[in-house]
Amino acid sequence: MKTLTQNKAEPLADYPLRGTDLATLMPEALERAGEWLRDEQSKPESCFKHPPRKGFGRGIEFYSGYDLLHIMARSLAIYASKVGVWPNLIQPRKQTEKLVWMKFFGYLPIPTPANKLAVGDSIPPEYRDRIHTAKVFWRSSQPALPAPDAVPEGKHFLKANNASGYNLHVQFPIQPGIVPQLKQRIAQMFQRPLLVGGGEWWYAMMQPEIFVEQTIDDPAKLSEWKFFVFNGRCHYLYEREGALGNSTIHTAYDRDFNHIPVSIRHLAIGEVRDHLPQFELMRDAAESIARDMLFARVDFYVTGAGKVYLGEVTFCPANGAIYYSDPSFDRHVGDQWDHLAQYRLNEAQA
Repeated sequence: MKTLTQNKAEPLADYPLRGTDLATLMPEALERAGEWLRDEQSKPESCFKHPPRKGFGRGIEFYSGYDLLHIMARSLAIYASKVGVWPNLIQPRKQTEKLVWMKFFGYLPIPTPANKLAVGDSIPPEYRDRIHTAKVFWRSSQPALPAPDAVPEGKHFLKANNASGYNLHVQFPIQPGIVPQLKQRIAQMFQRPLLVGGGEWWYAMMQPEIFVEQTIDDPAKLSEWKFFVFNGRCHYLYEREGALGNSTIHTAYDRDFNHIPVSIRHLAIGEVRDHLPQFELMRDAAESIARDMLFARVDFYVTGAGKVYLGEVTFCPANGAIYYSDPSFDRHVGDQWDHLAQYRLNEAQA
């Protein structure tokens, strides 16, 4: 059952940079990135002094020289433009600041479970009878459309394995009138630059592929759940509601399924559920999937019949540029997240 809640208004505060274009922010962002780099390199316990960890990667190994400085600066500019203030990366405290820090200094598993075609591999064996993945009808490492007989008739999702925002709900067989539009969109899927976005280097390590995935249920019957797992422990989650690719409602809960009256990115708070039969299963599975990760957001879908599907595993949602109606929530979560835990593990194992 759901009950209605009211948005908690954002406190009066000055966010002067929100909405500023990146080109305007980049000169100061480069200065701040340079200061951040110099500070990190000068620390006795600098992350640069720790070797790569077997089975994991870091942004500071993927990028080098000016590329590292430039992509760090771009990451800071993206944050400032979306959130409205500069992040403190020299002494990160907020959850969102630590997300930005993680892109460059956090150890992330390789091969990455962020690959949408490999996400099922991350489901632990003890959950595979209860957590499912959608069937893939067709896949290609070339920018092409499937042959007419390669995909069953019906409406299915055309996706990219290495990017967000490319989930297209397409009717098969494909009508000739939309073929040019689809070809243009597919070409864009294969044009991911090496210096990805604001430092999401793990996407650039993937072999780009497109694929057609089965629609698991009527979208109107699905519920979508996103679990934020830090150091192997879920601290909060939210239910996402809205049309495909256009999230309009985020309703947040803590790890015990108590409602958190905070709005995320100015989106509306929806009706609050007092019970979800699949909650403990999804929370425990999310923690198991992310148990060896510094951070992961683990996404699930629940069908109208109650069946649970794993959607994707994301390392840096919204490039870390998330803001809340109550800024203290960002700090509260950040205070509970030991973003240096992996380095302490390295030292203990040395």
